[in-house]
Amino acid sequence: MAKILVVDDDKMQCTLVKRILQQEGHIVYTATCGNEGFQIADSKKIDLVFTDIVMPEMDGIELVRKLLSTNKDLPVVVISGDDLGKTYFTNAYELGVKACLEKPVSKRDILELVEQLLFAVKRKTLKFRI
Repeated sequence: MAKILVVDDDKMQCTLVKRILQQEGHIVYTATCGNEGFQIADSKKIDLVFTDIVMPEMDGIELVRKLLSTNKDLPVVVISGDDLGKTYFTNAYELGVKACLEKPVSKRDILELVEQLLFAVKRKTLKFRI
């Protein structure tokens, strides 16, 4: 069981990913903007983050920067569904995210990715990129 943060301004997307993860026994926090997500991550000792890129206030790229500046080993996954967001995937990888997913995301993709990332963290081998 892990503490996972899902940040997306699309509340339906947050709910979908939250349900998938909770069904597997994870504790899931959600936020609808980067500022809120950063506050949660900072206070809850999060194990893994899923974040959208294109959001109001603080976008996903800025959130990734802030998260990884305070915890460079935190596994962060970027999700985007629009063409503008996809152009940021390269930037996100350069910042240190471990994976990027295109919307719509599947339950299988989410669960496989969570398993791989949490296993890598546990084994202290989080040096790969998906």
